[in-house]
Amino acid sequence: MAQRLDYLFYLTIIGDTGTGKSNFLKRLALNLTYDWDNTFKPTIGIDFSIFYAPIDQSVVKLLIWDTSSNPNHQHIIASRVRASHGFFIVYDITNRKTFEGVMKWIKMAKETSWTDATMILIGNKSDLEEDREVSFEEGRLLAEELGMKFVETSVKRNENIRYITKWLMEKEIEKEKRKQKERNQKKSLLGLQAGKTFSSLTNGSFHRKWVYIGLLSFVTFYFILFFLWKKIT
Repeated sequence: MAQRLDYLFYLTIIGDTGTGKSNFLKRLALNLTYDWDNTFKPTIGIDFSIFYAPIDQSVVKLLIWDTSSNPNHQHIIASRVRASHGFFIVYDITNRKTFEGVMKWIKMAKETSWTDATMILIGNKSDLEEDREVSFEEGRLLAEELGMKFVETSVKRNENIRYITKWLMEKEIEKEKRKQKERNQKKSLLGLQAGKTFSSLTNGSFHRKWVYIGLLSFVTFYFILFFLWKKIT
């Protein structure tokens, strides 16, 4: 029996290399018991996972893409970004350079994506507080300036991973419901306009009908009078 599905969304995880994007993906992987792996293994090209969740009595399927930071793979990333409903822009709180690189990823997402995508700024590795180079306040202020949601996560401790993913899905459901409402309103408006047009046309036909009857009656009456006049004369 096929699993019920109400919504399907696409999420792309972007950011500099070494920020924990691949481990983020593994934490959300379907039916995967994840044993933490501290070994750095850069993504080659692109990887993906599927995440299901019940949200407000709806079943949501989230297709998650983990992208490579290698410039040689940008054409592959662009093809995924284009269809994304949301983005996790990830930096490493223990590496300021990855924080400084956030803007280029945001720029790439905005220029490539064709949807009104939701973007979330994520400071990862919050478990390494003693090695922190980017303060929580810096991340929060940048996200506020860009009009984005901000959260710090620890993939290692599995902190805030599902929370932020659920938040994104709830946000996308709200957007879909709003779009559906707008589509229904447009349909109702078009139906109303079509009804008015039909009514106008039928009313016009009704009036024209009586005009034709009136003219025909006048012509018939004229010919009768002409015929009688000819007989008399």
